[in-house]
Amino acid sequence: MKNILFLLIFGFISSQVSSQVIYTDISPDTVIYIGDTLDLDINGDSAIDFSIWGVAVNDSLGGQALVSNKFSIGYLGSNRGEIAAQTDSYGSKVADGLVNGDTIPQPSMLIGWPEVILGELGTLGSSPFQRGNFINVSGNTYIGALRYFTLYCWIRVCINPTCTSLTLKDWGYESSYPDGLLAGEGMPTVGINGEVFNSNLVYADETISFSSDKLILGTLNIYDLNGKVVMSVNVNSQQESIQTDNFKSGVYVASFANDKGSKSLKFVVK
Repeated sequence: MKNILFLLIFGFISSQVSSQVIYTDISPDTVIYIGDTLDLDINGDSAIDFSIWGVAVNDSLGGQALVSNKFSIGYLGSNRGEIAAQTDSYGSKVADGLVNGDTIPQPSMLIGWPEVILGELGTLGSSPFQRGNFINVSGNTYIGALRYFTLYCWIRVCINPTCTSLTLKDWGYESSYPDGLLAGEGMPTVGINGEVFNSNLVYADETISFSSDKLILGTLNIYDLNGKVVMSVNVNSQQESIQTDNFKSGVYVASFANDKGSKSLKFVVK
């Protein structure tokens, strides 16, 4: 079994944006296989926050023989973390597959469990068996997690179609939970020539402002909590803004996106 301790001294791009989300890009992506364990130090304090591991299962489930490959996340010690997850019909904990812009659930809604399943594929009895929200996705599926009630994070992973390998792409975290954390929040933006650069979404003085240090093409959308687009602006510059003084009171999500990536910010209009 191979065990990988992934600290912030590995290759990455790390940045801090105005929402205090610290972003880490795993470059190149890290791939683990069945039999491997990947230990994650999310905030760079030399302590393991979460572990992701892959196992070959030869067991029973619901009274039937289970033969499968499985990837899970948890903490292999006494102080376990908490994951956005649901309990399936077999009583197992299965991680939610969050998409870019989803809100990481509040601490009271997360599940503290030594093992939360990311993906499993095999046979149960004589029938094919699959569960988990991270198998064969485009790479834009996120784990929502909490550690020690002081580290809130999203982690982006993808499991291949045969459930024999898992790819870790990036993560973002903040140390408080004042207004929630969005999956993908803090990610850098990609410009028209594919370069990664610094950009910001800021809400102040009844204005959503997007800015970057290079020319960028994309779309800036404002969504209400029902997912309805209430305003949209095409971006072809280094900065753009949307006035919100005519918006109804409530919670909204601003999202800049192009075909290379996206960045989101939740804000409140009073």
